[in-house]
Amino acid sequence: MSQEEVPAILEILEQIKSSRERTMLLVEHKMDMVMALSDNIAVLKDGRMIADGDPYEIQDSEAVRAAYLDGGMKRE
Repeated sequence: MSQEEVPAILEILEQIKSSRERTMLLVEHKMDMVMALSDNIAVLKDGRMIADGDPYEIQDSEAVRAAYLDGGMKRE
């Protein structure tokens, strides 16, 4: 999806999430979007799960940072 489409998609997904009537499976690489929308995150690398937890657990995961974030995403 293009950068211009992100706000509209985010709005739709946030409406779905807030209704609590549906479960969403989001496959996405835009980390800000993933962190904002997710209650639980499973992280895969090379087809194997390397982490599973809430957004704070994922942010703090050494395995995730080493694999994808180069240590650049740390919870404040």
